[in-house]
Amino acid sequence: MLYPLSIIIAAAAVVQTTAKAVDRVNSGVAAPQAIWWQIGEVGETCDATCRRVRQQPCVEGNWPQSYQDFENILRVTGVQCQQVEPGGWTQNPQKDGWTCNWEGDGRNGDRCALQSSEGQQRFCPCANNPAPPPPSPPAPQPGIKWRLGGQQETCAETCQRLESSQCVEEHWPNSYQAFLAVESETRASCNSVQPGGWDENPRQDANGICYWEGTDGNQARCQYNSNNGNRFCPCSSASPTPPSPSVTWVQGEQDQSCIMACAASNMRCSEATWPRSMQEFQNIANKFSLQCGSIEPGMGYSYPANPERGGSGVCYWQGEGTGERCNLEPEPQHVRFCPCTK
Repeated sequence: MLYPLSIIIAAAAVVQTTAKAVDRVNSGVAAPQAIWWQIGEVGETCDATCRRVRQQPCVEGNWPQSYQDFENILRVTGVQCQQVEPGGWTQNPQKDGWTCNWEGDGRNGDRCALQSSEGQQRFCPCANNPAPPPPSPPAPQPGIKWRLGGQQETCAETCQRLESSQCVEEHWPNSYQAFLAVESETRASCNSVQPGGWDENPRQDANGICYWEGTDGNQARCQYNSNNGNRFCPCSSASPTPPSPSVTWVQGEQDQSCIMACAASNMRCSEATWPRSMQEFQNIANKFSLQCGSIEPGMGYSYPANPERGGSGVCYWQGEGTGERCNLEPEPQHVRFCPCTK
C-alpha cells in the first residue's frame, strides 16, 4: 500500500524528534553541551547542586519530556524510586522519599534557580564540560590508611585483613571533596558520586556508583557490611605496639574492676595501654597466657570495659577510646583483662 509523501515526511519528523529527545538523556548530550545528571540535597536549587558537586553550571533546556527520559536519568544517577508519577510542578524532576515526579509545568527552561519543594530532592542537569583543575583534596589524615574492602565485608574485617589493624571511627568523609581524597587514595574508579545517606557509606555499589554520606552524621560505622558492593574503610596505619615489659596483664574476677584486679596483686591499673587491634590483643593473650576460646571485636560493636571474656569463653578486645577504663566493671558473667604496673 502506498502512502502520500506528506504523511511519510511527517512520520519521519516525529521519529527523528523522539529519537533526539531520548538520545539527549541517554548520551548525556544536549547539543552541543554534555550533561551530568546529579540529585541534590533537600531544599537545594539545581544551580547550587551543580556548583557544589561538579563545579559546573546547571544547564536549562534538558528537562525530561517523557517517562522514558526520566527512566534514563534514574539509570545514570543510580537513584531508586518505588513509585514514579508525572507531578506537574515547576521544580520537577524531584524525589520525595521513595516517590519521584518527573513532569514540569510545561516550561522546558528557567528551572535551575528554583528551590526543591519542601522535603524533596531535585534531579539536576549539570554541565559536564572538561572540568577546571579541581581544588587540592584534603591532606591525608595522619595515622589513617583508606582501603577498599571486599564484598559484604565490614570495615573492621577489612582493616584486620589488609592492615592487621583496626577500623578507626570518626574519620568518615563529611563532604564531597573529602570523599574525592578517599577515592584517590584507594585508586577506586567511581562512575558517579552521590550523597546516599546510609550507615554503610562510603561505599561503591555493583554498578560502580559511589555513595559517601552516612546517616545523620553517624560515626559508629566500622561494623556495618555492604550488601551490594564494597566499603571504603579508614584503617589505623600505626604499627601494632607490643606489650610494654613494664605492664603485666592479669585476669580479674566477676564484677571486679581493673583497679581492684591490679590491687589484688599489689599493682595499679595502667590507662592508655589498651589494645588497638585484634592482632595486638592476640599478642597480649599469648604472652600472658590469657585463656580465650575465640576473639571478637566487642559486644554491640564495642564496650568501654573491654578487653574481657564472656561466660562462653569468647574474648572481646575492642573498647571505646584508649583511656579511662580502669574503674569500669565487666558485663554480667564476664571477667576483665587488666594492664597492671608496679
